[in-house]
Amino acid sequence: MNIKKRRRLEEDIKRFLSQIIHSSVKDPRINEHLTITEVSITDDMKYAKVYVSVIGTEKERKSTIDVLAKAKGFIRKELSGSLSTRYTPDLTFLLDEGTENTIRINQLLRSLEQGKSE
Repeated sequence: MNIKKRRRLEEDIKRFLSQIIHSSVKDPRINEHLTITEVSITDDMKYAKVYVSVIGTEKERKSTIDVLAKAKGFIRKELSGSLSTRYTPDLTFLLDEGTENTIRINQLLRSLEQGKSE
């Protein structure tokens, strides 16, 4: 698959999934601070890794991923209606640690700056 076409499809999937999760998945355990940070599809378009960032406690983050994993059949069905492709990829939801690490580093830097100013 052409790299530009693949990137465009990944961005489309990312946008559609965000809309589906926030509007159609009605589970209260899904944190409102959920963001889809990246989607990576295989060359044959049969599988997609969906990286999700969730702001909250470790328990809330894991619970959100579990809910998404259980609802993936519904989410995939909804996604198939939005995509104009032959296949709808099988979705795997993964926790994106990058955002959480960035927040943690910023908090540490702020605490260091406050320590120096005192």
